[in-house]
Amino acid sequence: MKFDIKHAEEFSRGEALLRTFFGIIYIGIPHMIPLMFIGIGVMFAQFIAMLSVLFTGKYP
Repeated sequence: MKFDIKHAEEFSRGEALLRTFFGIIYIGIPHMIPLMFIGIGVMFAQFIAMLSVLFTGKYP
């Protein structure tokens, strides 16, 4: 395999900052969606545990 890659003569600082910012968003959104559902599940588990402690006096 042979790759021909053209390197830029100059790099734009503004473009680098924008790529970094949008890169963080690009990576962050797919991580936040499953974490949101995990957080909702944990919230329900804590609520059920609270009710269990309230009515039985023992932690499950």
